[in-house]
Amino acid sequence: MMIFVDESSLDVRVTYRGSGYALRGVRASQQAYFIRGERYSVLPALSLNGIEALDIVKGSFTAETFKNFIAKLLDKMNPYPLDNSIIVMDNCRIHKSTEITDMITARGMHYLFLPPYSPDFNPIEMAFSKIKSSICRDDELARFEMTANRDDPEREANIEALFHRHVYSVTEDNAWGWYAGCGYID
Repeated sequence: MMIFVDESSLDVRVTYRGSGYALRGVRASQQAYFIRGERYSVLPALSLNGIEALDIVKGSFTAETFKNFIAKLLDKMNPYPLDNSIIVMDNCRIHKSTEITDMITARGMHYLFLPPYSPDFNPIEMAFSKIKSSICRDDELARFEMTANRDDPEREANIEALFHRHVYSVTEDNAWGWYAGCGYID
């Protein structure tokens, strides 16, 4: 089957809820400070078994960091036509590097690009929704870690652990449902 790869960025704004409950006649409101904090990007690889690989970087992914992730992911994949032998990516420019596509085909795997503007064909988008909503439920802890002292190495380890916990909460059952929702399996 196919492995879907995509990146998503997160900052402290993901920890604030967009809706809430209040008594009848009272407007639901929340006071919040607008501190963007540090931006992190996560790059998971989703298969029917769940998350196969994950990379987390501060800032955004570059062509080089994406290439390094794909190189690590290929070690966990099988040659075509076995399971987990096709990488599916969107049309982001860093995904279309000939260096990356040549590296994939040299290892005996295949790659596909989704049509432009079609996140509905990518089950990993549903995984991002689950991940971000679970981080939002951890709002106080996540907000503290994302806005604490930026130079503290312990904070970096805590943020990475926070992201790992939420990304790897994606289960095999979730993946099967998302693949079915996108029309890849019955």
